Amino acid sequence: MESCKGTEKKQKKNSVLLLFGIILVLFFTGAVLLHRLRTTRPDEAFLPESGSYLIQGVPHYNQKKSYPTGCESVAAVSLMQYYGIDISIHEFIDDYLPKAGLPVSRGSDTLYGESPWKYFIGDPKAEDGCGCYAPVIVGAVNRVPETGFHAKFLTDTDLMALSEEYVSNETPVLIWATIGMTKTRPGRSWVLPDGTDFTFPKPEHALLLIGYDEESYYFSDSLSDKRITAYPKEDCEKAFAALGCQAVILCPD
Repeated sequence: MESCKGTEKKQKKNSVLLLFGIILVLFFTGAVLLHRLRTTRPDEAFLPESGSYLIQGVPHYNQKKSYPTGCESVAAVSLMQYYGIDISIHEFIDDYLPKAGLPVSRGSDTLYGESPWKYFIGDPKAEDGCGCYAPVIVGAVNRVPETGFHAKFLTDTDLMALSEEYVSNETPVLIWATIGMTKTRPGRSWVLPDGTDFTFPKPEHALLLIGYDEESYYFSDSLSDKRITAYPKEDCEKAFAALGCQAVILCPD
């Protein structure tokens, strides 16, 4: 009988230890989850609050290796793919993006070239490519056949208005700003075909606006390895204004 009692006591002790172990595991698991909720970065999760929003499922590409100056095309293709349009960045650039050569001299120090309002200046696959403005991307997107969508050029607005009207309604917005939302500085200068002097601002950049909260705007930025990148609101508004408040959305036909 003593042997049976000893076995029973041992079993009870093991059961208590097992229960204690389970409680301990649950406690530490809860602590870890709480810590992650408090410290999660925007590219890992987003907990919507009043006055905030984030569009999920926007395709993200890093342009650095294959399209070092092709931010406009990379962002445009991400936007198109978000709506289920089957197109690659390579196809978009080769078949639909209008391109013109870099400005050249004509026997003097003055450079002459096409307008970035009409063409991508240079090669988006090259390090020395220049860039283009919103109407060029609108035209390129609208040349892609049978998408069921058309691109629309927006201007004379601000990022908060775009966020409230479009982003909060699951509509990503392609905007023109600067790399890292830094201040602009003069870049290349040349004479356009109509005789107008033109200076391309540096460091021009196009990216997709996909979210916002009280302090930041959130982007799919093709110069970032992160799927979602946050920048302070004030810096974003200044960079957006410096590039003429250019934006593009896709609308159903």
